[in-house]
Amino acid sequence: NSILVHCSLAGGGIPVNSEQDSVIGIIPITSPPGTIINYNPNHLNHVLVNDLIGHTSSFIRFWITSETGAPLDTKGEGFIIYLKLQWYY
Repeated sequence: NSILVHCSLAGGGIPVNSEQDSVIGIIPITSPPGTIINYNPNHLNHVLVNDLIGHTSSFIRFWITSETGAPLDTKGEGFIIYLKLQWYY
C-alpha cells in the first residue's frame, strides 16, 4: 500500500500502473493508522514541468490519494510536504 502525492505543476508526473496523473511522489505506508508516516526517499524523483515553459503560475495545488487514485480521508488531520525545487536551463 502507498500514498500518492500529486501536484498541479507536474503535467504527467511519475507513471503509476502505466498511467500519469500529476504524481510527484509515492510514499509507502509503513505505519499503522493514526500514526505519523515520516518518509524520506533514498532517491529524489525528477518530474518535468514542461507545461510552464513560456507561462507563469501563481497557484500550486497538492493533494494525496490512495494508490488507486481515490481521495484519502485524513479525518481532519493535515499533511505536510517538503519539496526541493530546482530549475535547469
